[in-house]
Amino acid sequence: MSALDRFFHQISTLPPAPRVVGDLLARLEDADVDLREIAELVSRDPVLVAKMLRMANSSYYGLSGTIGSADDAIKLLGLNQVQVIVITCSVASAFAQIKGFSLTDFWRKSFLVALIARALAARAGLSPGVAFTAGLMHAIGQLMIHSGFPQAGAELEVVAAEGDFRARRAAEEEVLGTDHCQIGAELARRWNFPPAIIEAIEYYAQPTAAGAGPLARLVFAAAVIAHAIERKDDVAAAITALPPEVAAPLPLDPEKLGSQIEGFKALVSEVAQVLG
Repeated sequence: MSALDRFFHQISTLPPAPRVVGDLLARLEDADVDLREIAELVSRDPVLVAKMLRMANSSYYGLSGTIGSADDAIKLLGLNQVQVIVITCSVASAFAQIKGFSLTDFWRKSFLVALIARALAARAGLSPGVAFTAGLMHAIGQLMIHSGFPQAGAELEVVAAEGDFRARRAAEEEVLGTDHCQIGAELARRWNFPPAIIEAIEYYAQPTAAGAGPLARLVFAAAVIAHAIERKDDVAAAITALPPEVAAPLPLDPEKLGSQIEGFKALVSEVAQVLG
């Protein structure tokens, strides 16, 4: 039995699959999508709707108290914003609180990566919705580690505080024989997520590996930029240091990206409070 199989064998219960995400991504690829159909799809999950409405009524959108249904959200916010909200709430709802671990911090970081990935995808010929989902889920394996092996997760957080996701991945291999990328990809596989998202989760930390495609390289760039922002490092320097095969296909203009990121920060803080 491989270390990855052993990991999942020791997990008593898998988080429930966020089925709305797959359906939503498929339908949003259709240029003639019916907005009422999207509202009906979202409304099937009351917990998801509750989180979605809480986020949609946050001060960031300036519509506090005016959005009372999925239908209202789509009409007032537009499909692109609703896509962001629904995917985020749906994935986050699969995970309960984990003792000794801050879900608020986790989702804040993941959501920032997702927003950056979406912004890059829009100008790189990739699906913004798929890129957003891959960015949001890129570190989902870390949640699985904390949920199934809390002591190991706590030890790995120390490594993460001193390095970045690449240092953490190496430490995970030593402790578990596998890493959060493989674990997250396997979870996405069991959830029947699209192959491109599974590949991006598995290879985002190895963007020059043979198995890494354009989406994995994009998520790597988004994760590096988000890490620089979290550490208050120079974002332009982080972009310059990206491998050429990662940077070349992407619209990595530090000035334009910087202004977008400033706009993301308020939303990231509000979303993290809703999800955590």
